[in-house]
Amino acid sequence: MARAAATDLLKALRHPGLWMAIGWLDVKQRYRRSVLGPFWITLSVAAFVLGLGLVYGSLFGQPLSEYLPYVGIGLIGWMLIAALINEGCMAFTSAEGAIKQVAIPLSVHVFRTVWRNLIISAHHGVVILLLIIAFGVPIGVSTLLVIPALVNLAIFGAALSFGFGILSARFRDIPLMITNLVTLVFFVTPIIWRADDLPPTRALVAYLNPLHYILSTFRDPLLGTPPPLLYWVFALSCTLLAILGAFFLFARFRARIAYWL
Repeated sequence: MARAAATDLLKALRHPGLWMAIGWLDVKQRYRRSVLGPFWITLSVAAFVLGLGLVYGSLFGQPLSEYLPYVGIGLIGWMLIAALINEGCMAFTSAEGAIKQVAIPLSVHVFRTVWRNLIISAHHGVVILLLIIAFGVPIGVSTLLVIPALVNLAIFGAALSFGFGILSARFRDIPLMITNLVTLVFFVTPIIWRADDLPPTRALVAYLNPLHYILSTFRDPLLGTPPPLLYWVFALSCTLLAILGAFFLFARFRARIAYWL
């Protein structure tokens, strides 16, 4: 079973053009005949970041020049994570017709979901760029750390997509549960508040949250601050655990996915 799962993964990875093309078509299909396309979401994100930053910045007594980039970049990183988790739940069920009729590796449908969300998130880069320019966020060599952080985030999201996609194919209540859970996790993840501002006993809420490390390694370089080495260790460890868990599920249940659909 493990060999068949590994073969499926390798076949999909050897043909990136396939899932990239399907993912790109998904985006084009979703925004067909729209003038701004995915930039409608970017406008929505910009308005949300501005509103959230002004309201919570005032409530927390934070300087707007520091708080708005912190919230904006963190929120965009979180939206990518949330999209990978939520849409990952539907990676196999939404591709039911293709899975039953076309003999391509099942991994293609997960990679397609990840690629599609990376394309949409790339549009939000405009908001990040505006925040950096408007508030004079320092740019340096440490900013380049966002590249490995984004790769790690994408791999982490792909692993979760595999896991939740398989479970959702078997149990159709899983996507609804995950959607509610993701909303809850948003409030216990340092996005609109800072982990350092909490008292030591309550800071455990952040430090025991694996998404804190995944998100911080993405956000901190864009704020001109290199993440602590320990954060990288935790973030990479979380990704490794997610990969192992996802591969176990994929190896164990890959052959049953088509029958569950």
